[in-house]
Amino acid sequence: MKLLNILTEHITLADPTLLTEAESWVKLVPHENKKIPSQKRLVGRGEFSTNVTENNLSDKFIEKIMNTINNDEKLAQWLKSGQLIMTLASIKSSASNCFGKSGGSEKCNMPVEPTLANDVGGKLPPPPEGGWTGDQAKNLKLAENRGKNLWKELVNGLPQQGLRIKAKPKFTPSITDTGGVNDDMRDTTKYPNAGQYVFVDVRLEKKPKPESQEQVNSREQSRNCLTNMKVVVAYYKDKQCIPATAAKKAEGCHTCNHARFNIFLNGVNIGVANLNNANNETQKDQTGSGRGESRVSTLIVDEEKAQRIANSKTALYETKTPLIPGQVTLSLKGILSSSGWVHNDVPWVTLTTGQGRVIYNQAVKNQAGYTGGKSGKNPEEKLVGPFNPCKKITT
Repeated sequence: MKLLNILTEHITLADPTLLTEAESWVKLVPHENKKIPSQKRLVGRGEFSTNVTENNLSDKFIEKIMNTINNDEKLAQWLKSGQLIMTLASIKSSASNCFGKSGGSEKCNMPVEPTLANDVGGKLPPPPEGGWTGDQAKNLKLAENRGKNLWKELVNGLPQQGLRIKAKPKFTPSITDTGGVNDDMRDTTKYPNAGQYVFVDVRLEKKPKPESQEQVNSREQSRNCLTNMKVVVAYYKDKQCIPATAAKKAEGCHTCNHARFNIFLNGVNIGVANLNNANNETQKDQTGSGRGESRVSTLIVDEEKAQRIANSKTALYETKTPLIPGQVTLSLKGILSSSGWVHNDVPWVTLTTGQGRVIYNQAVKNQAGYTGGKSGKNPEEKLVGPFNPCKKITT
């Protein structure tokens, strides 16, 4: 068994076979960058005529590629989830150093100057008696077409098996020394490696499955409704406070200064809602007049944030909960006051689209899914969602 110098490193080849009995093999090779576990390198070789579909050779090659992928745990998993994609491809194809035959004879009458020795470390042969009479340029073109024809079949066949292809292949044609004859006439004791082959070296990666046009359209519609959306976070005394009695302090009345919140849409911070009774923008506790009155904070979603919200694939800032494209979730995270507390009463939320349509206007406690924060803690709390930002929200 010898080595064929096709890649920058040496790859051991199986015993050569005649073109009419052409075989192909595929071998997994570790990717050069071991720090990227989401990538693998796949190397395959096949002996082909220029018409790579002859005798179903290209189909057999595709079958072996898919068998290799399905027999590898990671690749099989990525393929099943629709995340497997081919991102790089190097196609090295060769022709034997013969061009043309004479009078029906199988012996080549126009030997071509080779560009590759038959084995590693071998020397290129000197010109035969009578010189190199074959057309090297045409033979290189024949080799190039062999590679391009196979690539065309891979591009047509592999996606049908679930393997996405984004690679732009690099084609490198060559002429392998086979003794100045076609593969089926070469002396295999002197020229063990066939000259009419294609060597495929590709990189496979795990990448997110692309969105459908419907999902893309949903994100765009969402972005349009989110742009200039008005988000009002408030505490309304007349709606949320039960009047006090002599015997019992007013239940539900908001009188504290622990009520500053970061407001998020799909994990994108759109600003701080300050509902402190002193209306002070600092975290320091404040005292003053007007305690227990209504507090209102209005935030506007600008175009840049609307795009980020619409493009987000997660609903929450902290937990990265997966999200359906086009859907939006509103959440808040309390900012601890200087005494280490955060308000836990239910806020009133009003959402108005950029087109002026009110899609939500109620106390969040009426919204299914709200869990409510706890004094002394500041977890991110989902207030509303997931919802379509273009339609009225129902509980």
